[in-house]
Amino acid sequence: MRNVRRHFRLDVVIPAVIKLADQNEVVRLVVPELASGQWQSSEVAYDQQLTQFNQALLAENELAGKVIGDLVLRVNLLCEAIILLVQGHSVYESIEFYKTRRGKTPLAMQLKPGSATADLLRAFNAKLDFYFDIVDRAIHKAYADYLQALAHSEFVFDEKLAELTEKAHHGSLLAKSVLAMHEKLARHLPFLVKFRQEVSYLVDKNAWPLRQLNLSAGGVGFVSRDPYPKFARLLIDFRFPTAGNDEEFNMMGNIVNSRPIPEGFYISVEFTNATESIQHRIILLLQNEELNQLIAWQRGRRANASANQNSLLAAL
Repeated sequence: MRNVRRHFRLDVVIPAVIKLADQNEVVRLVVPELASGQWQSSEVAYDQQLTQFNQALLAENELAGKVIGDLVLRVNLLCEAIILLVQGHSVYESIEFYKTRRGKTPLAMQLKPGSATADLLRAFNAKLDFYFDIVDRAIHKAYADYLQALAHSEFVFDEKLAELTEKAHHGSLLAKSVLAMHEKLARHLPFLVKFRQEVSYLVDKNAWPLRQLNLSAGGVGFVSRDPYPKFARLLIDFRFPTAGNDEEFNMMGNIVNSRPIPEGFYISVEFTNATESIQHRIILLLQNEELNQLIAWQRGRRANASANQNSLLAAL
């Protein structure tokens, strides 16, 4: 195939999913501190602090200690699920405890509402429940719901943080325990925000996002919010609308250039699995799309000319 055809490029807006082919690259991009091993050492210190608070509270007030201990288990379970999710592991397979623990009613919800302590612990548990639901959506790849829920998350518990901090300052073990749990949770939540469709496997096959691609038979260029590492392998799946069914392409490529632009980064990818027949199909589709764009432009131009003429006639 002649190079002039192979490198014919066109800007198209089509359903497309772009993601890193290597899950280890996902971890290095989204959670570099996890990939380097620094995260694990700092986690040990947080867990030791939580254990000490819980033991001290249990000795001071047995019921409060049991409720906090139960919430600590939930926080640890949720944080472990988030890490496994980012690493690309199945939460259900890797955490045997996850299924049974998710279905168990927490002790905090068995407290009678009305007291300040009960309301506080129930509010914190409600925040945990929200993020458990987010993890469940991620597991089932309901990506659109996942993002929308993250963007609109608000919690009654967050309104109590200032009061909690004041009580912890005056020595309240309960307040210190809850703040420590919340701090551990807060360290993990950014991973959920960073871990999105463009770098991960969170893809709803029935709702591919529209992406603007500078497409050719030999590769593709696109704007990304992520600074993909050069030479990383990408999976690029896209659909071309046709008269019948959409024609789907499952391409693989290597990043040959990544440069910063005002919108983020412009990524250039060269396909590595583009056979002659695939290149021919892509070029035919691009040529047809170019013709459609030209027809649409001409119709728009005629419509504007007609509107201007009518305006002039109305003014006379």
